[in-house]
Amino acid sequence: MAADLTQSSPRAGASQAHQFQMGLLFAIGSALAFGSSGPFAKSLMEAGWSPTAAVTARLAGGALAMAVFASFVRPGWLVEARAHARTVVLYGLVPIAGAQLFYYNAVAHLSVGVALLLEYTAPILVVGWLWATTR
Repeated sequence: MAADLTQSSPRAGASQAHQFQMGLLFAIGSALAFGSSGPFAKSLMEAGWSPTAAVTARLAGGALAMAVFASFVRPGWLVEARAHARTVVLYGLVPIAGAQLFYYNAVAHLSVGVALLLEYTAPILVVGWLWATTR
């Protein structure tokens, strides 16, 4: 039995290392995509796009990229998505599109740096507001 564990251990270690590398690659890709979102949106808005059009373009591009990725990783994903269509649509509209719309509207009126500062300090601002108004 100990020999079986020893033989499978190098493969398990290699698999874990591969999973870690893939996770790190996805995290870096996600950070790059998120970090480029504000300047990209600001450029679109300076070219005449509305914040709503920029959000729509970003969500459509993201949905297309995820659909292609999901088709390779999990070919039956569309059946599941159709079964939970209401949840998928509500999740796409309220938290994802809503957050992006508010952020892009902020970017339309402020610099990207100030908009990001407000976004990241929002939890502190909300707690401060509640403390100041309710004591």
